[in-house]
Amino acid sequence: MVAAVLTLLWRDVAGVGELTRMLAREGFLWCTPTQVSQQAISQRFLTFPAQLFERVFKQLLPELRKAWLLRNRRPMPESVGFALSSFERIWIADSSTKGSFIPEAQES
Repeated sequence: MVAAVLTLLWRDVAGVGELTRMLAREGFLWCTPTQVSQQAISQRFLTFPAQLFERVFKQLLPELRKAWLLRNRRPMPESVGFALSSFERIWIADSSTKGSFIPEAQES
């Protein structure tokens, strides 16, 4: 459950349904891909000790903040700079998933 909590926080998972799909598809952290029901994970979260969740969250929060600050210092891609030279504001969306491009990389 600690791996599930860390994954929820680190990867900004939308909810238990998405977490269930991630566990089945790719696993997370030290957990291998495992098929479980959404209801099973939901039930486990209901019995997960709040104090343990709080301890994990408080220890992870500084690392999340540090990673977020580093992420904002990355160099701007050339294509984004070009778009901003023509437009006051732009929207950028990434709809790729880890699973969608790994098989392509393995085929090469």
